[in-house]
Amino acid sequence: MPLLEQRNVVVTGAGRGLGRSFAIAAAREGAGVVVNDVDGEVAQEVVEEIRGEGGRALAAVASITEWDSAAKIVDGCVLAFGSIDGLVNNAVAYGFGHPWDQEPGEIRRQIEVNVVGALYCGAHAMRHMSGSAAGAS
Repeated sequence: MPLLEQRNVVVTGAGRGLGRSFAIAAAREGAGVVVNDVDGEVAQEVVEEIRGEGGRALAAVASITEWDSAAKIVDGCVLAFGSIDGLVNNAVAYGFGHPWDQEPGEIRRQIEVNVVGALYCGAHAMRHMSGSAAGAS
């Protein structure tokens, strides 16, 4: 029996790189996977690859930095697959070069994606996992 059979997960930043690998690996282990990315084209490509291998997946094109968008990503998993059993907070924003050379907007973007977005997705996922989702958004 596959390790994640009957489980459902959200993977943020899943259109490329490690997120893509996490999403594909989870699907190969039997999970229903929500492939989140801000780039709809790459998210859909990952979904098609998963489905092409017989897996279950759907794309959730949204930024995790917005409370309501994070809720829709997590809620989409529950609506499509019946539950959320795991969350891979993989989405990341980073800057190149010295930190002291970065512009304030870039620093804010990093904090919003790396900290706020992870917390938003985590809060919504935990509400569903704990049974506290009713009226939580």
